[in-house]
Amino acid sequence: DEQAKQKQNRLVADFTLTSNGEKSYVANQLSADLAWNDVMMDIDGSYPNHQQVKMPKYKVSDKLELLHRSGKRTYTFNTYNAYMVNPHSLSVDNSQQTAYQSVRSAAFFSHTNTSLGFFLKPFTVMMKVGLQVLSRTMKSHLEGVPDSLGNMRNQIGMTFFRAYASPEAEYNQGGWHIRFQMPITFTPYYYNDKLMGAKENASKTLVAPQLSVSYFLTARLQATLSGGIAQREVDEQNFYQGLLMRDYRNLYTGFVDYTADRSKHVSFNINYKRPLATIFANAYIRKSWSDSHLTVARDFVGDYII
Repeated sequence: DEQAKQKQNRLVADFTLTSNGEKSYVANQLSADLAWNDVMMDIDGSYPNHQQVKMPKYKVSDKLELLHRSGKRTYTFNTYNAYMVNPHSLSVDNSQQTAYQSVRSAAFFSHTNTSLGFFLKPFTVMMKVGLQVLSRTMKSHLEGVPDSLGNMRNQIGMTFFRAYASPEAEYNQGGWHIRFQMPITFTPYYYNDKLMGAKENASKTLVAPQLSVSYFLTARLQATLSGGIAQREVDEQNFYQGLLMRDYRNLYTGFVDYTADRSKHVSFNINYKRPLATIFANAYIRKSWSDSHLTVARDFVGDYII
């Protein structure tokens, strides 16, 4: 049997400046998002306990958009910056002991990109380049559970700089629509575990080509063949070594691994439309392959699941 009580309070503020001209558009938005969420829960049964969670979240951000048109060319510039702080706490009380955890995480995120595109019939060529920056810290302390379960503290820092370029070309003529994309990213990572005195740095280059070919067999019948290769970005959120408590029974520990999972796919689609007669038909076939080198494992240790 479970009984829970939740309190949510949120304050959001936005300030936006906009300028819209014949050839240019500029908008800047400054935002603040403050939230205070508290949860109290009583659980009966094999593991009776009382849990109390405090989850405040504070975020300020700024977003700038610029669009300029000149003849057959279009130029855009976008930048987004955000700072987030999450000081969370969890307490679990039962008849035998009291467990308490405090977690404070903070992060600065920045994403700036620009793109240029031009049209020269029957071709459209576009290029998008950008830079993402993330710098985050996480500090946690857990007490009231057996020390034999693992490390009760975390104090880590992670920073990465992700530069990317995404060239794209389209051909559209004579019933053909061909689109090719080749996103490329280069990311150096800098990880620092202050408690362990360990620094593990690495860099990754990922390429993800995509090709789509469509042809109108008739005015109403279209066939599309597409395929691509993808590489998943490193999940740096798992980069920690100590234990984190989720609830009265579940504990989590992370790992440091820079291996990128890969996937491939190919698909074929045929589509028939006859709107005036309200006749629509579609057939779709897809084959995908994925290569994942890690799986989530769970172990029962005493009264806990890790």
